[in-house]
Amino acid sequence: MSGVKAILIALVAWINANTALHYDPAKGMPQVIPLPVDAVVALSFRNPAMITPDRFSKARETLQAAYDDQRQLIYIRDDVDLNTVKGKAMLVHELVHHIQYRMGMNDQVPCQDALEKDAYLTQAKWLKEHGLEPSFSAFAVLVRSMYWREPAR
Repeated sequence: MSGVKAILIALVAWINANTALHYDPAKGMPQVIPLPVDAVVALSFRNPAMITPDRFSKARETLQAAYDDQRQLIYIRDDVDLNTVKGKAMLVHELVHHIQYRMGMNDQVPCQDALEKDAYLTQAKWLKEHGLEPSFSAFAVLVRSMYWREPAR
C-alpha cells in the first residue's frame, strides 16, 4: 500500500469516527495528484468563463487543493507536505467532498457550495484536535457555503 493511500485510509477512519459521515474505503478512494499551484487553481474553477485575473490571483493565494468529483481526483499543490498536520487537513477537507459525492449528498443541496460547510468544519476539527487553529473563520465558512441565487424578477 502506498504512503498516500495509507494516509487516505487513516483519514477516512478519522472522519468516520468524528463526523456523521460514514464511508467504507473499499468502495473507492480518490487518487491524489500533486500539481503546481496555477494548475490546481485552474482546475478548481468548474466554469472556465468565471476565471478572471482577479479571481485567479485571489485563489492562488489561498487555494491548497481541489476535488474533481467526476474523475474522483484530489488535486493538491505540489508544495503541500502530506505528512504534516496541515497537509493532512487539506486531505480531510477534500475527502469529505469525496464522501459527500459518493453518498449522493451533492444531489440533496441547492448548489455545490453548500457542501463546503461540512468540509471546512471537519477540517477545523482535525486541525484543533492536532493543536492548530484553522486559518479560516466561522464567518468565512458561512459565506463560502451559502447558496447564492438571483432574486426573482
